Amino acid sequence: KSTDELASKLQCLHFSSWDANKEWIVDLPKGEDAEALCLGQGWAAVATSSLLVRIFMMGGAQREVFSLPGPVVSMAGHGDQLIIVYHRATGFDGEQCLGVLLMELGKK
Repeated sequence: KSTDELASKLQCLHFSSWDANKEWIVDLPKGEDAEALCLGQGWAAVATSSLLVRIFMMGGAQREVFSLPGPVVSMAGHGDQLIIVYHRATGFDGEQCLGVLLMELGKK
Protein backbone atom coordinates (compact mmCIF):
# COMPACT_ATOMS: atom_id res chain seq x y z
CA LYS A 1 0.00 0.00 0.00
CA SER A 2 1.15 3.49 -0.77
CA THR A 3 1.22 6.35 1.69
CA ASP A 4 1.25 10.10 1.18
CA GLU A 5 5.06 9.98 1.05
CA LEU A 6 5.76 6.58 -0.53
CA ALA A 7 4.46 4.97 -3.72
CA SER A 8 3.31 1.36 -3.96
CA LYS A 9 6.21 -0.73 -5.31
CA LEU A 10 6.62 -3.85 -7.39
CA GLN A 11 9.89 -5.67 -6.64
CA CYS A 12 11.21 -8.66 -8.58
CA LEU A 13 14.08 -10.94 -7.63
CA HIS A 14 14.80 -13.05 -10.71
CA PHE A 15 16.87 -15.99 -9.44
CA SER A 16 17.28 -17.78 -12.79
CA SER A 17 18.61 -14.69 -14.59
CA TRP A 18 21.91 -15.33 -16.42
CA ASP A 19 23.12 -11.74 -16.19
CA ALA A 20 23.93 -9.46 -13.25
CA ASN A 21 20.51 -7.74 -13.39
CA LYS A 22 18.65 -10.09 -11.05
CA GLU A 23 16.58 -7.47 -9.20
CA TRP A 24 14.36 -4.59 -10.25
CA ILE A 25 11.86 -2.30 -8.55
CA VAL A 26 9.06 -0.27 -10.16
CA ASP A 27 7.20 2.51 -8.35
CA LEU A 28 3.53 2.59 -9.31
CA PRO A 29 2.02 6.02 -10.05
CA LYS A 30 0.93 8.10 -7.06
CA GLY A 31 -2.39 6.92 -5.64
CA GLU A 32 -2.23 3.56 -7.45
CA ASP A 33 -1.84 0.50 -5.18
CA ALA A 34 -1.04 -3.09 -6.14
CA GLU A 35 -4.09 -5.29 -5.44
CA ALA A 36 -3.11 -8.63 -7.06
CA LEU A 37 0.00 -10.14 -8.62
CA CYS A 38 0.76 -13.23 -10.68
CA LEU A 39 3.57 -14.67 -12.78
CA GLY A 40 3.72 -16.41 -16.13
CA GLN A 41 6.46 -17.58 -18.48
CA GLY A 42 8.77 -14.55 -18.62
CA TRP A 43 6.26 -11.96 -17.37
CA ALA A 44 4.63 -10.56 -14.23
CA ALA A 45 1.17 -8.99 -14.05
CA VAL A 46 -0.07 -6.62 -11.36
CA ALA A 47 -3.65 -5.41 -10.98
CA THR A 48 -4.00 -2.03 -9.31
CA SER A 49 -6.54 -0.02 -7.36
CA SER A 50 -6.98 2.18 -10.46
CA LEU A 51 -8.58 -0.80 -12.29
CA LEU A 52 -5.45 -1.24 -14.41
CA VAL A 53 -3.43 -4.34 -15.19
CA ARG A 54 0.25 -3.76 -15.89
CA ILE A 55 2.30 -6.47 -17.61
CA PHE A 56 6.05 -6.42 -16.99
CA MET A 57 8.76 -8.48 -18.67
CA MET A 58 11.25 -10.26 -16.40
CA GLY A 59 13.84 -7.57 -17.16
CA GLY A 60 11.58 -4.92 -15.58
CA ALA A 61 10.23 -3.23 -18.73
CA GLN A 62 6.48 -2.58 -18.79
CA ARG A 63 5.15 -4.38 -21.85
CA GLU A 64 1.54 -3.24 -21.76
CA VAL A 65 -1.19 -1.75 -19.63
CA PHE A 66 -4.97 -2.18 -19.94
CA SER A 67 -8.04 -1.38 -17.88
CA LEU A 68 -10.43 -3.76 -16.12
CA PRO A 69 -14.22 -3.33 -16.11
CA GLY A 70 -14.30 -3.71 -12.30
CA PRO A 71 -12.15 -4.29 -9.19
CA VAL A 72 -9.90 -7.36 -9.30
CA VAL A 73 -10.75 -10.42 -7.19
CA SER A 74 -7.95 -12.77 -8.25
CA MET A 75 -5.41 -13.44 -11.01
CA ALA A 76 -3.39 -16.46 -12.11
CA GLY A 77 -0.77 -17.02 -14.77
CA HIS A 78 0.44 -20.13 -16.58
CA GLY A 79 2.80 -20.03 -19.54
CA ASP A 80 1.50 -17.27 -21.81
CA GLN A 81 -2.01 -17.33 -20.31
CA LEU A 82 -3.40 -14.83 -17.82
CA ILE A 83 -6.80 -15.25 -16.17
CA ILE A 84 -8.37 -12.42 -14.20
CA VAL A 85 -11.50 -12.61 -12.04
CA TYR A 86 -13.10 -9.25 -11.29
CA HIS A 87 -16.30 -7.77 -9.82
CA ARG A 88 -18.61 -7.26 -12.78
CA ALA A 89 -21.53 -5.68 -10.91
CA THR A 90 -23.20 -5.63 -7.52
CA GLY A 91 -24.64 -9.02 -6.59
CA PHE A 92 -28.05 -9.74 -5.09
CA ASP A 93 -28.79 -10.97 -1.53
CA GLY A 94 -25.17 -11.41 -0.47
CA GLU A 95 -24.12 -13.01 -3.76
CA GLN A 96 -21.34 -11.74 -6.03
CA CYS A 97 -21.48 -10.98 -9.74
CA LEU A 98 -18.06 -11.88 -11.11
CA GLY A 99 -16.55 -11.64 -14.56
CA VAL A 100 -13.65 -13.64 -15.99
CA LEU A 101 -11.09 -12.48 -18.52
CA LEU A 102 -8.77 -15.05 -20.13
CA MET A 103 -5.88 -13.68 -22.17
CA GLU A 104 -3.17 -15.25 -24.30
CA LEU A 105 -0.21 -12.91 -23.95
CA GLY A 106 2.10 -14.58 -26.48
CA LYS A 107 5.21 -13.00 -27.96
CA LYS A 108 5.10 -9.58 -29.60
